[in-house]
Amino acid sequence: MTMRVPRLPFPLPRRGGGRAAAVVAAALLLAPAVAATPAQAAGAPSAGTGSDAWTLSTTTSSGDYSPTFVGNGYLAARVPAEGAGWSSAPVQTQAQVAGFYAHPAGDVEIRAALPMWTTLGFSDGSGTYGNLPGDADCSFGTVCEAEAGVLSGGAVRASDHSGASGGAFVAGFGDQGHPVVGATTTLRVTDVPASGDATLTVRYANNDGGAGVTTRSVSVAVNGTAAGTVSLPPTPSWDSWASASVRVPLTAGTDEVAISCGAGDGCMSNIDWVALTDDGAPAPAPGGGTTTGYRQTLDLHRGLLSTWATWTSPGGRTTDLRYDVVADRSRAHVGAVRLTLTPHWSGTVTATDAFDARAAHAATASGVAVDGAAGQLREAVTADGTGAVAGLVSTLRTGAGPTSTSAVGSGAAQRASFAVQDGQTYTVTKYVGIAASVDTDRVDGLAPVAAAAQASAAAASTGWDALLAEHEAAWAKLWTSDIRVPGDDALTLQARASMFYLLESVRPGVDWSTSPGGLSSDGYSGHVFWDMETWMYPSLLAQHPDIAAGATAYRQRLLAGAEAYAAQGGWQGARFPWESASTGDEQTPTWADTGKYEIHVTADVALAQWQYFQATGDTSWLGAKAWPVLEAAADFWASRATRSSDGSYHVDDVIAADEYAVRVDDNVYTNVGAATALRIATAAAKTLGRTPDPRWATVADGLVVPFDAGLGIHPEYAGYSGQTIKQADAVMLQYPLGYDMPDSVAQADLDYYVGRSDLNGPSMTDAIHAIDTAELGTPGCASWTFLQRSVNPFMRAPFDQFSETRGGGAFTFTTGAGGFLQEFLYGFTGMRWDTDAVRLDPVLPPQLPGLELTGLAWHGRRFDISVGPSTTTVRLVSGDAMPVAVGGAAARALAAGGTLTVPTRRPDLTPTSDLARCAAVTASSADASFPAVGAVDGSGSTQWRPTAAGASLTVDLGRATTVRRVKVTSGSGRTTAYDLATSLDGTSWSALGSVPASDAPVSSVAVAPRQVRYLRYTAAEGTTPSVASLEATDVSAPDAPTGVSGTAGDGSVALSWSAPAWDGAAPIDHYVVTPYVAGVAQPQVTTPDASTSFVVTGLTNGTAYTFTVAAHNRLGTGPASARSAAVQPRISLARIATTVDRLAGSGDVAKSTARDVKSLLAAASSAEAAGQTTTVLQRLADVRALLDASSTSQFSTRAASELEGLLAQWLHAPTGVAAVIHELGARTRSGDVAGATGRDLQAQLASARSAELAGDGSRMRTLLYAVRSDVASAKASKVSSTARAALLPLLDPLLAQTLQAEDAALAGGACTATDHSGYTGSGFAACFGAAGPSAIFSVDAPHDGSYDLLLRYANGTGSDKTLTLTVGSTAPQQVTLPPSDGWDSWLVVTVRVPLGAGATAVAWSYGAADSGNVNLDDLVVQPHF
Repeated sequence: MTMRVPRLPFPLPRRGGGRAAAVVAAALLLAPAVAATPAQAAGAPSAGTGSDAWTLSTTTSSGDYSPTFVGNGYLAARVPAEGAGWSSAPVQTQAQVAGFYAHPAGDVEIRAALPMWTTLGFSDGSGTYGNLPGDADCSFGTVCEAEAGVLSGGAVRASDHSGASGGAFVAGFGDQGHPVVGATTTLRVTDVPASGDATLTVRYANNDGGAGVTTRSVSVAVNGTAAGTVSLPPTPSWDSWASASVRVPLTAGTDEVAISCGAGDGCMSNIDWVALTDDGAPAPAPGGGTTTGYRQTLDLHRGLLSTWATWTSPGGRTTDLRYDVVADRSRAHVGAVRLTLTPHWSGTVTATDAFDARAAHAATASGVAVDGAAGQLREAVTADGTGAVAGLVSTLRTGAGPTSTSAVGSGAAQRASFAVQDGQTYTVTKYVGIAASVDTDRVDGLAPVAAAAQASAAAASTGWDALLAEHEAAWAKLWTSDIRVPGDDALTLQARASMFYLLESVRPGVDWSTSPGGLSSDGYSGHVFWDMETWMYPSLLAQHPDIAAGATAYRQRLLAGAEAYAAQGGWQGARFPWESASTGDEQTPTWADTGKYEIHVTADVALAQWQYFQATGDTSWLGAKAWPVLEAAADFWASRATRSSDGSYHVDDVIAADEYAVRVDDNVYTNVGAATALRIATAAAKTLGRTPDPRWATVADGLVVPFDAGLGIHPEYAGYSGQTIKQADAVMLQYPLGYDMPDSVAQADLDYYVGRSDLNGPSMTDAIHAIDTAELGTPGCASWTFLQRSVNPFMRAPFDQFSETRGGGAFTFTTGAGGFLQEFLYGFTGMRWDTDAVRLDPVLPPQLPGLELTGLAWHGRRFDISVGPSTTTVRLVSGDAMPVAVGGAAARALAAGGTLTVPTRRPDLTPTSDLARCAAVTASSADASFPAVGAVDGSGSTQWRPTAAGASLTVDLGRATTVRRVKVTSGSGRTTAYDLATSLDGTSWSALGSVPASDAPVSSVAVAPRQVRYLRYTAAEGTTPSVASLEATDVSAPDAPTGVSGTAGDGSVALSWSAPAWDGAAPIDHYVVTPYVAGVAQPQVTTPDASTSFVVTGLTNGTAYTFTVAAHNRLGTGPASARSAAVQPRISLARIATTVDRLAGSGDVAKSTARDVKSLLAAASSAEAAGQTTTVLQRLADVRALLDASSTSQFSTRAASELEGLLAQWLHAPTGVAAVIHELGARTRSGDVAGATGRDLQAQLASARSAELAGDGSRMRTLLYAVRSDVASAKASKVSSTARAALLPLLDPLLAQTLQAEDAALAGGACTATDHSGYTGSGFAACFGAAGPSAIFSVDAPHDGSYDLLLRYANGTGSDKTLTLTVGSTAPQQVTLPPSDGWDSWLVVTVRVPLGAGATAVAWSYGAADSGNVNLDDLVVQPHF
């Protein structure tokens, strides 16, 4: 069933039926004890910040350590545990600049990574602290990473084995069991103290050949002269490393040392590092010394990352080090690193400043220069393919004034040496300027290197202290807009960190938007997705509209590219790309279907533009900048939607927001988003005094929204049947789209999709669940559960950064951070933007002590919101009086400087007999996605799942109270064995009862009244439960009835059901019946007594109803039953016969025709009396067939319409050939098909229908092919264009032939299987793991012509695979099968081929040149017209 998108008074937020949320003050309950452990709050607060939860710290870089990044919205760098520089593990650190895109040959655009600008090394002469690049760090007496050398001859950098000191090593010295002669790594070794012999040590791994591995060797050359070989004995594995040495001659100064695979060498080893030391001296320790006293702290308020360590060099000297790194918030083009050192020795130190090319990607450095007198290092970086240029300039200072430096090797590095005294403190600072040719914030006209030099020099002139003060002041200004949870520093830190990472990735004037990873990395190629408009942007807009404006400006600037993209597809307006980079055209990789079909992003862009206007009220901006985007987006949707004969509109062949649903029709999020974009354009036009295109309203009102009346939910798309979804889709109709629907439908959507959302999907889905739950006021505290689920599984220590999924994915995932922040900004406040008021509807779960939001912005005002357990206070900080509307009521004016206090909704206080609902709860273990509170939050869609067998769940009811029954609902659909115990003090426990395992989802223990304070559930030994709810009750309302069913009558339905298993310890006195139409509740009916049957009257014939039944006793009405199957009241056969008599009497039905109809109706009535339902329907179908084949002399148009309406109450809409016959009859009666033509076509269709009923698909398709040809080629006087447009879409699907792969002739080892989900038919064809297998389909073509072969397959390998297609005797062709999203996900590849009439063998084979490794589901053969 479908519903059209209703007309809305846009853009009000979605409001539905009444809520039962309580608004009272209450004692707060304790939060659940089981939760992910956040980073520890540390350090003193900045003055006036209101909370000390500003710093995140760690004292270890091992275990779960994930490095953070510093950024200022233009430039950024991820900083490793060492405190500065580059590292490959545990996350490769990168340096990014907004908008710096490359376009590698044969690829899409990607955001290029710069050389690492934070690199600043320290050396005491015996070793170096800091992972310097090879040219900068390879000095005598130190470890030199082999991968930092110049690699040639097949040598490559690799990181696929563990234990390498720099996280990588050099491989490529062997291939397929043979040495690769010429493979070489060449390093320049500086600071050789004297000419003469030295010891060369090589760290390596040699495990080639397994148990029979032999000693290998590599050759050594110094300054181009052979210097011998190094023997490399076997190591236990490729993850085990050993060292070997050889004596080599060196020349004082700088030497070039090459390790290579020479002729006669065994090679086939991996090289980790090399070191040169005095003759006979051992190599220094890897890593260049040891560290103690390690600590790293991120100060969110100051925007400062600091790292402390005490370093003991290989020479035994100890130095206290501190690194401070900033991406200057006050100066967009400046970054700075300060090293503060206190040596506990006297001598000379060397500081090395470098741009580390190991961090660069898709870019080439050039123009390296060192101005030694100025202490300045320069470099230009050119993005591959696009020619975009970035300039990097670093000015090094070892004190307050200019510092003299010298170049290091051939790389981008400079160094300075100076004397130090034991116990004295010294500073070394590098001031980095970065500028690019693609900058949107610069108007200086300077070339990138010149602009970078200017920024670097100015920063150095300012000096560290003043620069840092400016930077901190800029961050302090941003933090006047804050999110704080009083009394919960851990949650406050998570919120502040999330906002911090967003702010690090965007800034005013830098109009490049940002990617799902922000500026932390080049994840997702640095492309801009819907992630910005839907997930990050709303969180910025609430408090930082000036920054959010950059995202809208980005789309406005690239509008021309989006218009060209729409035109390429034959559509009007602008189609914004799924993945966007520098030009506005599609940058999705060609192997991914999302770029072709995931089009909802155009609606997301339109919504974001409108939200900016709602939040700012800037009409001039709306007209000058946003209007072209809104108009173009509306034009796109008006042209992209297709109109059906009934006047409805559809958006077909899309990828849903869910993304597991590929090439589906009428995705509910896409359609509602499209309607929203169309209405936004209409509203904007009226605001600007322009005339909106009338098509916009027509299409918006006509767009269908799939709706399942039986389930009362919105199916994700037409034909959706409950499959697992990747991420939020249908649940986003409520928020952010504000789709108008009853609360009951919104709640049903939420309950339905929570459990169908992939546990391993992205993090932001539960943020939507939390916001939806908060808005609905769902009784209980599930909004808290969803809040926990949205953060704890994804937050990475120690700096509270989101990862994309539980298992990893994009990092730092700013999309997830944005979704999380929206829960505070829009979820618990109920805040929604509108053009005439700020709309609020605050709500608080008991686990949240409160919520403080400061610096919110609307129409030039600034205001704060304080949400408390009973009341919420709004304070207008600046600006004119502000209209505030609360809970859907009329707006009230909040005076400048004034406050407004409104009630806080408390859904947990909604009356209930469940004593455990929202009580304090702990668990012995819990999966982060299924916390303990999930068992007691009042929602059946959440649950508790422990991570260990035999786990326990303990509920504190708050006080001793009477319990008679404990009810447990399983989250897995079946009960696992468990024990229940109770206690009054939490120490002494008494058994309450034991429940064995069963297939029933609900179990309970009922006992004599007992006083209980603590209730404990313990899973049986060896079992791991899933508990959706644990309820404790005294006397209560009854459970839900079961087995509700109905029998249709004339305007009525006779219902029956089974009484509840538990009556609540009080007799049931009556039942409450609720009818539903299209999922919308109708007026309730109360039964007169406790009987379990009832006839509901006054219903509308021809309308499908579902029903729920709830039992009532003196405690109240219990939960409703599951909905019944749909029942459609219908007119009696006698009334149809009476209608025929009336129409015959008026001359609208010919007398003889009336007799024929009455005869069929009499037969139907006899069959009905005998209980022969099938015969009844068949006779009525005969009446319809008579009607379809009739002429106007038999039935007038009025009579045919009236009788069809009556028959439709009994019969489903015709399908198959019958649907064509039915439509042709209607078109013939309306005059769209000439009478003689209609009779000829009906005769052909009758034969096709007979073939269909006989199961002769081949003959049916042959006959229908002829019908289609006649319809398509008929003159307009015979078949009008309207009739043709109605008939051809009914005929085309019937001409398609679907052949199941498991039924094909399988050869060469191909087999059938069922071990993956999502297939059609009875299984799929598998065993395509090696060359040879084939699936041969026998295709029956009704006519010579061109046909599309649509092969449905799964390819879970992650890369393209191929099969060979052979059609009859034609030449074979290789077909590429792109990867699907796992083996349970299926894609379709289409190949167009010629086929002759009759049978043809179509073979899909794993040939010698193929890569196979796919599963085949079915083949659809569709004529191409």
